[in-house]
Amino acid sequence: MTNSAKWLSDQGVYYAATGVPLTAVASAPTQGEYTVAAGVYTFNVLDDAVLVNISYTYSSTSGLQIPITNVHMGVGPSFAVTLSQPFDGRQVTYQFPQCQSSKLSLPTKQDDFMISELDFMVSANIAGLIGTINTSL
Repeated sequence: MTNSAKWLSDQGVYYAATGVPLTAVASAPTQGEYTVAAGVYTFNVLDDAVLVNISYTYSSTSGLQIPITNVHMGVGPSFAVTLSQPFDGRQVTYQFPQCQSSKLSLPTKQDDFMISELDFMVSANIAGLIGTINTSL
């Protein structure tokens, strides 16, 4: 088998003619089963004359490996938000100490109804606080 000396892990075996997968077992494979250890695949004698496709991973010193990391996007401005709403004769106030805006629109219509829009994300501050709800209930 090509690259068996650099074998890392088994990715499965299936019959070439039908696409039906074989089952990996720890030892003594019966027909339709196989074992693998250090890149050596062993099949039952009933599968000797049958073509199979073997998938596996192996190491290579001549390729290129590109790590995928989660890098910080940089520093963005943050602000606190206080939202207050009267409801049923009572007051409810939400306070979020650490927010960042993803959208702010300030429409410029001069003689029609306008709606400003502010979208923001709330995150925990350095103390781990996301926000508070204050109510007169």
